[in-house]
Amino acid sequence: MSFRARYYQEKREGLYGGAMFLTAYTLLSLPLSFISTLITISILIPILELDLSAWAHTSGILWSSYIAAEQVTVALLMILENSLTGAITVLYVALLSLGIGSGAIRSLRNLPHWLATISSALPARYASLALNQLAMDMPIFSNLPYNETVTCPGIPELCRYADGRTYLIERFTREGENISEVLNVELNLLICLAFAVGLIILNSILYLLPLPARVKAKFRE
Repeated sequence: MSFRARYYQEKREGLYGGAMFLTAYTLLSLPLSFISTLITISILIPILELDLSAWAHTSGILWSSYIAAEQVTVALLMILENSLTGAITVLYVALLSLGIGSGAIRSLRNLPHWLATISSALPARYASLALNQLAMDMPIFSNLPYNETVTCPGIPELCRYADGRTYLIERFTREGENISEVLNVELNLLICLAFAVGLIILNSILYLLPLPARVKAKFRE
């Protein structure tokens, strides 16, 4: 809120434009969010026995997801005066994105065609797929038994998924898709980063556009 109020004040005074403000804010935010993400994920290293590669991939995925959510917030606060309203709106958008694209509530294979098309444009789809694959590839999660006496996949009636790859294929792939391309952590990480960079560029363009007089008047009050 304080950054935004100062921005609108100094923009009216002709000190700088929207693109310069967003660039400066992004350059300040990116290193701090990157460091905080690395520190946060490092807590999981001894718990999940993460190696350096898994730690780097997980940090990159969550960092890009944070940037995407931050940029959506920045875009909405350009027109929303109340920061609480902006936070609730972003939370709703994030939950809706997770519900459609994460594969947690409903597998992507069973989504209606139009919802599957929308999910392909959501960063949550690629972040969820990459994180799930990283988890399935961890030794700590391999060959998990059904209980203390029954091992999987010994009894198909009890063990729906023979292994983690079977789960990933059922939840995140559709008929006719190249499984090797879908189940690619590096590719999905790059897609997540591309979404984050794309939203930064989109916001830079939005902040170059003149605001309607009604919106300007709202922020002068």
